[in-house]
Amino acid sequence: MRPYKSIDDLLWNEDGTWRHSKFNKKALESLIKIRAFGSMDMVGEGKTFSSYRQMHDIVIGSADQLKKRTKKEPLYGKNKLKELLGDLMQ
Repeated sequence: MRPYKSIDDLLWNEDGTWRHSKFNKKALESLIKIRAFGSMDMVGEGKTFSSYRQMHDIVIGSADQLKKRTKKEPLYGKNKLKELLGDLMQ
């Protein structure tokens, strides 16, 4: 019932902090396994993630880095996700 339009909206606030304090790696992994992101239209050919397997590998495999935020770089997690997605496109 939340109006998420992208993975950024789901995971981070505008200031780069992790959006949901109780939304941990296990909860996110469960949502990926049951393919709960179909309504967000982010998984499939030509979308943010080409498959749920790729989404799992990137988001769950790098969850600690995606949650990370420093004073020097408050948007570290968002930038890391873009970096990981960019590496796959090349």
